[in-house]
This record gives sequence, C-alpha cells and structure tokens, in this order.
Amino acid sequence: ILLSHLSTALSSPHALPSNLLTSHAWSAALEKSLAALVGVTVRSTWVELVENLGLEASTSMDVDEAEGPSKKKRKVELPPDATSISSISARLRLLRLFIHAMPSPVPMDLLNDFRKGVVDPALKELAKGRAVEVGIQVAGVRYAMLERVRRDGSEENGWELGKRVKGLRELCGESESAEVVLELAATLLQSLSASMPEEDAHAIFAVILARLEEANESVSWSGHAHGMDNGELAAALWELVSRRWLQTFELFASPEQLAQIATLIVRCMASPSNPHQITINASTSRLLRRADFYEHRRLQSHIHTCLLKRCTIPSLLSPSSVLTSLSASKLPKPLRSLSSDVVNETVETFERISELVPVEYLSKGLRNDLVDRAMAVDVWITAGKLEEGEEEREGKMRVLRSFVLGAAAESPLTDGPAIMSHLVKGTGSSEAVTKVTIAVYRHFVQSSILVYHGDKASAPLEAYLAAFESPLASLAKRFKKNVGPVSCEELALFALADVLSTSLGDYKSTPESLQASIGEFVKAASKPFGKTLSAASAATLTSPASVWDCADLIDGCRRFWQLKDWVSGGECDQGTYSPNRFTPSAMLISLVFPVEAFAAFAQSILGTLVTLTTSSASTLDAQPDSLRTCLAMLDLLGFRIARLRELSDPAKHSTLPFETFLACHLAFRQGLRTVPGASGALLNNLKRATVTSTIREYSAALNGISAYVGQTVTSEDAASQMASLEPALAVALVLLRDGPDGSSRLSTACLTDILRHLSLLLAKVSSSDKAPLQGAALAEALLVISTFLEGICGEQPMLLSRQNVSSVLALVARMLQPSGPQAVAAVSSTFVPSPAALTSQLWISLVTIVDHLVRHRKDHISPLFPHLVATLGPMLSSLRRAGFGTTGSVTIDDGEAGVAVGKRAEREARATFPSWVWEGGARAMGRPEAKAVGRLLASLTAKTASATLKRKHGSMEKDTSTTSLAAPLSKHAPFILLPYLRACVNVVSPIPSVLRTELQGGWFEVMDSMGKWEREALMKGFLTDEEEAERGVLRGMWRTWEKERYRG
Repeated sequence: ILLSHLSTALSSPHALPSNLLTSHAWSAALEKSLAALVGVTVRSTWVELVENLGLEASTSMDVDEAEGPSKKKRKVELPPDATSISSISARLRLLRLFIHAMPSPVPMDLLNDFRKGVVDPALKELAKGRAVEVGIQVAGVRYAMLERVRRDGSEENGWELGKRVKGLRELCGESESAEVVLELAATLLQSLSASMPEEDAHAIFAVILARLEEANESVSWSGHAHGMDNGELAAALWELVSRRWLQTFELFASPEQLAQIATLIVRCMASPSNPHQITINASTSRLLRRADFYEHRRLQSHIHTCLLKRCTIPSLLSPSSVLTSLSASKLPKPLRSLSSDVVNETVETFERISELVPVEYLSKGLRNDLVDRAMAVDVWITAGKLEEGEEEREGKMRVLRSFVLGAAAESPLTDGPAIMSHLVKGTGSSEAVTKVTIAVYRHFVQSSILVYHGDKASAPLEAYLAAFESPLASLAKRFKKNVGPVSCEELALFALADVLSTSLGDYKSTPESLQASIGEFVKAASKPFGKTLSAASAATLTSPASVWDCADLIDGCRRFWQLKDWVSGGECDQGTYSPNRFTPSAMLISLVFPVEAFAAFAQSILGTLVTLTTSSASTLDAQPDSLRTCLAMLDLLGFRIARLRELSDPAKHSTLPFETFLACHLAFRQGLRTVPGASGALLNNLKRATVTSTIREYSAALNGISAYVGQTVTSEDAASQMASLEPALAVALVLLRDGPDGSSRLSTACLTDILRHLSLLLAKVSSSDKAPLQGAALAEALLVISTFLEGICGEQPMLLSRQNVSSVLALVARMLQPSGPQAVAAVSSTFVPSPAALTSQLWISLVTIVDHLVRHRKDHISPLFPHLVATLGPMLSSLRRAGFGTTGSVTIDDGEAGVAVGKRAEREARATFPSWVWEGGARAMGRPEAKAVGRLLASLTAKTASATLKRKHGSMEKDTSTTSLAAPLSKHAPFILLPYLRACVNVVSPIPSVLRTELQGGWFEVMDSMGKWEREALMKGFLTDEEEAERGVLRGMWRTWEKERYRG
C-alpha cells in the first residue's frame, strides 16, 4: 500500500522524484522496510508497481506478444509528455529499489515476464538511440534484476544482450549525459562473459578507459547517478569499476588495457585524497586497502612494473652506485642536473606506498628493488646536495627510512656497512629520524647475521665493526662539558653491540677473523666509554638533574656490558653484594656491582634516580625523558639480575638484586605518577621481570611488598599513606597475577596478608570517629582498594581461598557500610565532596568484584552465602540515593516529583548511606549502576564452570566442575528481598521506578529460585503488619513475574 501510494505520488506533475529517490538515507530506510515483505505480498507488490509504470498505453516500442517464428509485434509508444516520462523514470527507480531489497526467493516468473515484455524492447530501442531517458532507467532496472538473479543462484538463460551490445557501446562512447554513460557502462560490464567474442570485450573496455582518461582528479562525485554532472563522470565510473567490476578486467582485458588500469592506479595512488569524498584518488586508496585486490595476478604484474617505474630515478638506481659517485672528484652529469622536484615526487610516492600498500602483498623481488631505489634516494638526500631546509630534509629521510623498515627486505644491502655508515653520520639531531635510522641499521645488521648463519660469511659483519673509526672518542668530552645528547653514530654502535651479543650465538663458535674484529671493536670502545661513564657519574653528583639526559647512555651501558659478558663468557661477573640504602625508605637496597666503570656508573645513576623520584616527584612531569631514563635503568637492573641468575647456584642465589629492582620500581612508580603513560610502561616492565624470576626471588618480593603495604597502612600521615598505597597495590597486583610457575601457594598466602592489611586500613579511614579522609580523598582511596580487588577477582580468581573470599566480601561490605550520625556530625566544612563520576566508577567496581566472585568462585560462595547477603543488602539500599527528596514514581531523566525535606530528615537520611555515595549526588546512581546490580542478581542462578585445585598423586591439578547457587539462593532469597522492599517505600529517599525497572530481570531470576515456603515466610513472617506498603510492592513483583516466567 505504501509503495502504491508512493508510486501514485511520483506520477504527479508537482512531485520531486529526483530529490526523493536519490537520498541515501531515504533509500536505506525504504530497503530495510521492503526486506520484511514475504510470500504473496512480494508478488502483489511487484504486479502493482509494474502496472503503475504507465508503459502499457504507449506506442513507440515493439513488444513481443507471442514467442515462435510467427510471433506478432505490437507498437508501444512512449508518452510525449515530459512530465509523464519523468514520472515513469522515477517509478522505474522505485522498482529498482524494490528489486534490490525484496526477500528471497525471487519470483523468477515475474522477472522473466517483465524482461520479455518491457526490458528487452526498451534496450532494443535504446541501442538505436531512441527513448533514451526511459530506456536508461529500464537498463538500470535490468542491471538490478540480473544482479539479484546471480546473487540468488538462479539460471541466467535469456539475459544476453546479443546484437544490442554494439549499439549500447556506441551510445556509451558518444553520449553527453553522465547518467547514461554510467548506467550503460554497468550494463555492458555485467554482460561480459567467456562466450562473448574477445574483440567485443576489448571494445567495451576501450570505451570505458577512454572515459576514464578524461578524469579530473580533484572533482568529487556526490554519489547520485540521477542528475549527475559531466565532470563527476570519471569519479563515478572509476568507483563502479573499482568496487564491482575489476575482476572482469582481470579476466577479459588485454595486456595493454591492464597496463592502462595499472598506470591509472599508480598515478592516483601518488596523490593525497580525502577519505570522506568519492574522487578517483579516494576510490583508489580504498581499493588498495582491500585484500581481494591483490588476488588479481595479471593486473598486479602491471602494477608492480608501474610502481617500480614511478619510484625509479635513472641516475639513482642503487645506493652503492650513488655512494661511489659522491666519493668521486666530480659528480656525473645526470646527478648534477637532477631536479629537486623529481626527488620530491619520488619521496611522496614512497610515502603513499607506505600508507596504502600492505607490503606483504608485494613480491620479494619488488620489495628488494623498491628498497634499493629508496636507499639510493636517501643516500643522495643525506649528502645534502639538494637546496632545502634542515626540517624538510629530515622529513624526507624519515619517510624513506620508514619505508625501508616497513618493506622488510630480506636480502642484505650490497656494500651495506659503507651505506649505513653514510646514513648514520648524515643523520641530524631529529629524534624521530634518529629512531628510525637506528631501526634500519639493526635490520640490515640482522640480515647480515642471517646470511652468516647460512654460509658462515663473516666479511659483512667485520665490515660493520670496522666502519667505526675511533668509536665513542668524542662522547666523554661532550659529557664532561654537558653538551648535546648521544649522537646517532654512537647509538648505532650500541645497537651493533646488542645485535651481536643476542643474535650471533656462542662467541667461541664464531670464526677467528670475526672474533678478532669483535675483540678490537670492544677494546677500542671500552676505554673512551669508561671515561664517558665516569664523566656522567661525576656530572650527576654535581648536578643531579643531568641524570635525565642519560637515558641513551644507560641503555648503551646495558648493551655494551652485555657484549663484554658475551665475549668474556661471564668472567667479569664475579663480585659480591651487600646492602646499601639510598633513601630513608626501608625497602631500598643497593646492588653493589663489581668494581669497574660499568658497576660504578650503574650504582651512581641508580642512587641519583631513586633520590630524585622520592624527593621531587611533583616536578618530574616537567622532565621529558624522566620515564625513558627510569625504564632504561630498570632494564639495566633486569639484565644484571638475569645474568647473575645464570651464573649462580639456584639454592644459594641472593634475592637482594631482585628486591632492589622491586624497590626501585616502587620508587619510580610513586615519583612518576603524574607522567602520562608511566603507569602502564612500568607495570609492563615489572611483569617481564616477574615472569622470569625464581621461586626464591618471588617469595622474597612477596614478603617485601606485603610488609610495605603493612607499613603504609600503619602510617599516621593520611596523605602520604594514600600516595604510597596506590603504587604498592599496583605492584602487588602484578606480582600476584604474573608470578612464575609453581607460585600459586605463595601468592595465596601473600594475598591473605594484604587483605588483612586492607581491612585494618578500611577500619581506620571509615571509622565513626573523625575520619582522617573525607569526601573525594576517601572515594579515591576506596577506588584504589577496589581496583586491586577487581584485578585479583577478575584475572586470578584461583588465588582466592575461602578465607580470602570472606575477606573480600567483608571489605566490600565495609565500603558500603552507612556512615552513621556520628560521621555526619564530624564532617569538615572545608572538605571536597566526591564527584558523581568518581562515585559511579567506585560503585561499578564494587559490583564487578562481587560479580566475579559469584561467577568464578561458587565453591566458596555457597558456604559463605550469608556474607554475600550481608553485602547485597547495603548495595541495594544505596540505590535510594537517586530518589532522595522524590516520590520515586517517575523517571529520573524527566525529573522526580519534589518532596520538601527538612534539615533533620536530611541528616538522618545521609547517615543511612556510605558517605561517598551521598556526596556523589542523585545522578551518581543511575541506569548503568542499576543495570550492573541487575546483572549481578541474574548471575546468582547462572551455571558456570568453577576451577579448583585438588591434590592428586602428590601434585596439585586443576579440577573444573559446573556449579550453581540455586540451592543456597532459594533459602536466602527472602533476606535479599527484604531490604530492597523497604528501600522501595522509604519515605525520604525511595528507589526510583526507573531503577526498579532495570533490576527487574535480576529479580525474576531470584524469584524463580524461591519455593512456596520462602514466599510465605517473606510475605507473612518477615514483613510485619505495619509494612503493608512493602507487601504491595512484593505483590506487584509477583504479578509481573507470573506474566513473564517461563511455562514449559
């Protein structure tokens, strides 16, 4: 009926069919509605739409009335009225939408009748150049019909264009209407098949490619075919080809035509585009990001040729030849005449390839060739032969080296040491360029090592070692003068030391020539590097703030120390360890390295870092390299700990180094708490160290962190107490969550101690006397504790023994405990209330903790169900905060009906809430918070797999069983419902109706578990005679449950 009225309206001379039927939003909404049609409705709608087209009364087209040799023709003429033609065109576009959206199966008999009676005659006239306006819309309908037939897998007999191909192709090439050309191109491409003669297919492609050659890359297409401007044709045509018919070009186009397509793709790829527009460049960018595009093998071979041609400068073919030309007394003429515009265009092409083309789809040979071209251009740019600014030059270097790194060429560079030495020395002071340069340097050194492992050819590695003349000679002088950072050449030396020690294998198995080269390299660099370390240590003693400039030096110390250990086989690792306190903190223990430059430097820098982070934490966010310096120091400590672990007897290995690492981590985390990204980076560093620790080290670390938490809890200064608690609990969470294998029993014991300390802390901060923490400070402290509990319950529930589960529930219940009248009276007039967002975050965290326990530890929750009930009661009661001062009968979004509340009543109501819940305001308890509680109630009856550890044959094995809390829930359900019923009818602050609706699904699960006796006990026993309002709420809940419950 809707389509019938719409079709009638479109036939009106005052209608606006073009605007309506070309609206994407309207078309999408109509297609969604049409997809719901079924059965007879589809056929009746089709008949009505076809009858309303208005083509039956016309007499300008030949229509077949019967099949066979004696078939008769009747003339069908189109109405001459332009308004009628426009109405028919609009109705045909509506029919096209219906064909696209109609549900399966498609009525093939109706489609075939329409094709024979309307479509074929119209295309015949269209091929002769007559009735173009209506005929082109009929061609669009035919395109939709055939696409639908192919999508549903039906037979395509009778859909060939036959002799009409020539006329349609000529019209497509000669027409000046963009809409006609686009529709005919789609129809012709759709008609291509293996049975079509090759010359006809090539002729169709030639017409389309000729239209694409007229493209203006800056013109965008609106997406509407009807009323399209001629300037938009190329963008629309390329969008059609690239989205739908590129596979057809792959199958039937000639090599020359494929080369033409490849040239167009590479040319458009090299120019930037707006992804929100439909232009030739934007369509090409989207095409290059599609995986199926790279399956067109014939087309890809031409694209690879075009890519290589576009990235090639004849005078810059290989980096080694360019380097040879640069070392000559006079540059060759092609290089002297090289234009900077050509170089800039090539660099832009490499940048677009990096952005758009997945390198894994390119062949190995092409990647190597492109890397050679990029390196050749980079060598020329690094030589400074172009007239450009330093910033522009560094930008080009970054683009080219990023491409080389992303292309991941497997074969090493020819004359790689000399080329990389040239690039490293020519790198400026840009941090981004230096970083990518060192990555490229490491890549090619590792490529040489791979070749060495294959054929034992050590000459390239020896050349890399020999490329450093007087290594690190100027580094010590600069550190004495405190001038400039570590240069790119010095960073390359550290990278070479790291790659050699980690990738070559056993040093003693390398050839003697390579051993000699490495020995000379280490000997030449050791003395100046030792002086550098001594100068840096002295500088930090006179100016401690200079330690923030030592991140690269600390990292270089680790890598060079690792190289010396690798060469010496660990002989330089002998030494003793003794405690040494850097700061007043009781946990900080110094690792005394062997008496040499490396050890002295590490000890000096470590002491300075710990001192700065524990004494001036508020200024560290102003230091740009503070986090990088601390991470480098932790990596150095981790390396030495791992090395000493390998050299020592496991039974006698000292745990002091690992305790030092943990103490430094605590100090750094506390000091860098205001630095963006510091928390995650430090925790990842600690995780890597914890996983590889031994049981003895892990046990000592757990004891230390447990004692540290206990020391924090007993502190009298509330501000410093909370500042130390957050990093302590974060470190404890990582230790407990990521411990080594076989440490679960130690983790469980440590968790028990930490929970005991947290219980004492909560008793102190939430006591009824004058609390040391109030308002937002209290909420933040509770959030720190809840975040720790949520991490343990969600990620390591196996650590939760029955005692630990009881402790967690007690902690949550304590956080939800009402503040009481004494705490309300003790509130300071200057405290800052907790914001609604903080209150909501804390609330969701507490609900999530209980939900994890219910889902993962049903084996412990079942005997502790009264503890769970005692936790759920205040949790449900706290939802009353959203209804304070209202009747609770309308939604909180529309505004509750206000009720006048006096000061005394407000104080009494406030005493019945946790202080942080009250301070968050009514908006802190909304739909998300109620939904979380509803999910928790629903999970009480869910059957989940609980994993437990059971001793079997002398070892602990994991046992998984499916359990449910339905039995204990049935007995305790009245005790859960009772506080909720009383909260719903509270006079001053009832639970709003909108929140009760969110809880409804959870309550249905609880009520499903209740038996007859529990229901009667709640209705007649727990509720007194005066609590008739509560009974009314309960009766309403039962009535709703009866309507919704499952009756199977």
